[in-house]
Amino acid sequence: MDASLLYRSAFLFVTILFAAAPALAEGLTRARTTADLFEWSTPGQQRPLLRRRVVSNIDTTSRTALTDEPERAEMLVFSMRTRLDLESGSRFGDTPDVPRNFVPGFERGPIDVVSLNVTAQGLFHDRVDIGLGRQLVSDATGFASFDGMRARWRPTNAFYIEGRLGFETRYGMPLSTGAFESDGVLRAPRTTWSNDAAPEVLALGAMPYVAGEAHVDGGWLRGTGAYRRTSDPTTSGLSREEFGATLSTPSGKRWSLNTHARYALHAARLAAVRVDAQQILGRGWSIGAFYTFFQPTFDAASIWNAFFVAPTNAVGIDAQKQLRPGCALSGGTELSLLANSQGGASTRLGGQAAATCNIGRGAAELRGRAKASADANGRAVSHALLYAGYERPLDARWSLRMRAQAWRLAGNDRNELNGAGAGGVVGAYYTLSSGSVAGLDVERNWGAGPNSSARVMAYLDIAVWP
Repeated sequence: MDASLLYRSAFLFVTILFAAAPALAEGLTRARTTADLFEWSTPGQQRPLLRRRVVSNIDTTSRTALTDEPERAEMLVFSMRTRLDLESGSRFGDTPDVPRNFVPGFERGPIDVVSLNVTAQGLFHDRVDIGLGRQLVSDATGFASFDGMRARWRPTNAFYIEGRLGFETRYGMPLSTGAFESDGVLRAPRTTWSNDAAPEVLALGAMPYVAGEAHVDGGWLRGTGAYRRTSDPTTSGLSREEFGATLSTPSGKRWSLNTHARYALHAARLAAVRVDAQQILGRGWSIGAFYTFFQPTFDAASIWNAFFVAPTNAVGIDAQKQLRPGCALSGGTELSLLANSQGGASTRLGGQAAATCNIGRGAAELRGRAKASADANGRAVSHALLYAGYERPLDARWSLRMRAQAWRLAGNDRNELNGAGAGGVVGAYYTLSSGSVAGLDVERNWGAGPNSSARVMAYLDIAVWP
C-alpha cells in the first residue's frame, strides 16, 4: 500500500475520533474571526493594491478526570486548534505546464489544523504523560509540528525526559501547512503539473520524525537538551538533524543568565548561540550584556547549504531606569560583525534609546524609540518612532481605542521606504458576554511608497463554556 495513502487514512481516522472527544468532557472553545480589507500603495506609488482577507481561528480544550480520587491528578486533555484563511486558497496562474506562469506550492488549502491531540496527563502517580495526534512543540532546536505520539516521564519534579515519534507536518499532507518545514527546498505533489515544469521541486512524501528532550532543574540553575531528526524518503537521506541546549537561572532574582546553542548535524556546523546576562543594581537601575552568533542552515537536500553560510556575530550592552511603575527609560549599544563568502567581514556599530510610560492606570500609553547604526565606511541607517495609545470604556459594554504614531527612516537600502510618515487607528469594541467581543478598526497611514495604506478590520471573538 502507498505510504502516503496509509498516512492520510490514519490521519482521517484519528481526526474523526478526536472530533468526538469534547462531547465527553467539560471544556472551553474560543473562536476569533477577522475580516480584513485594505489598500496598500506599491513602491513608487505606481498603483494601489486592494486586498481582502478573512481569517478564523478556533481553539478547543476539554479536560476529563480519569479518577475520582482527589489526591491523584490523572487527566485526559483534548486540544484542537484550526485556522481558516480564505485568501490562502488563491492561485497564481492557470497554466501549470508553463513554468513562467506557475508558482509551485503556492496553491494552498484554506484550512490548516495547527494541533489536534489527546493527552493523558498524570499517569502512574503523576509521573507519565502520553499524547497522541498532531502536536506543535517548541524546544532548544526550535518549533516543530508532527503527527504522532509524545511521551514524557518525570521520575522527580526536577527532572523529565520526553520522546516524540511520528511524521513531520508538511505542505500537501492532510490539512497541513509548510510553516515549520526546513528552508531551502520546495516540496509539493507533482501530479498537478507536467514533469518538465519546475524540476527543482522535490516530490512530496511522508517525513519520519523522531525527537527527544531532557530537562534538569537544579534550583539555582536549569538545563535542557533536545535532539530531532527528520528523514527524507524522497532522497534516501536526511531533511534535518539538530541538537540544541539551554542553560538558565530562575527568574525573580537580582541577576539572571540565559544561554542557548543549536548545532546542525546535517550541515556539520554551529547554527546559533545566544548568551544574555542581566543584573539589577537597585534604585530602579538594571544593566545587561549579550552575545549572539548565527549561521544560516537549510534542508539537507538544498543547494543553499553551499551558499549563504557566512556567520554573524554581535555583542552589546544595555541599561534601563525605572522612573515609576509603568514608566521607564532604556538604551544600549551593539557591535556586529558579518562575515562574507570571500573571507572578509564588515562591521557595524549601533545604538538605541527608548522611553515608555503608562498614564491614568494604564488607559493611555506613550512610547518613543530611536535607533541608529553605521558601518566602517560611514554609511548610516537611522529610525525614529513616536507612539501614543488610548483606551476608554464608554459604558459596561462599549469601549473606544485609539492609536497614533509618527516615524522617520533614513539610509535604508530600499529608497522607497526612506522618509517620514504618520498614521492612526480608531476602533470601537462591544462586549457580547464574558470573553466574547465584537470590534471594528479603521486605520490610515500616510508616507512614501509602501508606507501609505488604508485599512478596515472587523473582529468577532466568541468564548463558549458548557
